[in-house]
Amino acid sequence: MQEKEIKVLFNLKESLKKMVQTKTEQIQLIENEIGSLTKQCDMIDYLISDGSFISAANLIDAETAASDHQSQFQNLEYTQKIFSPSKELLTVLQFQNNSVFIRFPNPGISKINQEIYINEFVKPHLVSLKKIEHDLTPNITKNIYDSEEYLDSITLSNISNFESFEYIVESINEIFKNQFPK
Repeated sequence: MQEKEIKVLFNLKESLKKMVQTKTEQIQLIENEIGSLTKQCDMIDYLISDGSFISAANLIDAETAASDHQSQFQNLEYTQKIFSPSKELLTVLQFQNNSVFIRFPNPGISKINQEIYINEFVKPHLVSLKKIEHDLTPNITKNIYDSEEYLDSITLSNISNFESFEYIVESINEIFKNQFPK
């Protein structure tokens, strides 16, 4: 090899080393950006999951399944919470296995008694829902708190579509809006 050829190869090698160094720095910057974006996504997941009993990933899966009419409806699980204006947990509504479970974790605060249940939930909402959900079966559990009888939970079995769950959530929300005006 002649000196001229060696010089050209040497320059080519130096040029390639600079390109490798530049690409390595670009990769490092991209990895840092990916790390930062991942941390932000994790923080968003944490904030979403913190407001629910199920993870953000499961919430997103449930939302996707609910909007996809082709999906297997029976496998859908979805949870929603309702809070008072003072941020106290009033109820947790969960859709699972074609049933809606409505739990009142603080019955002394939510104060849903038999009268409210019948007059503000059964008559205006469940009766009309029964026209759509023909096999709907309600079941309630009650307990005594501070010498008053309040509902602990309501279970509505044989719910065949997610829109019925959404209607139930709206109905329960309406009860609490009447009970806890802003």
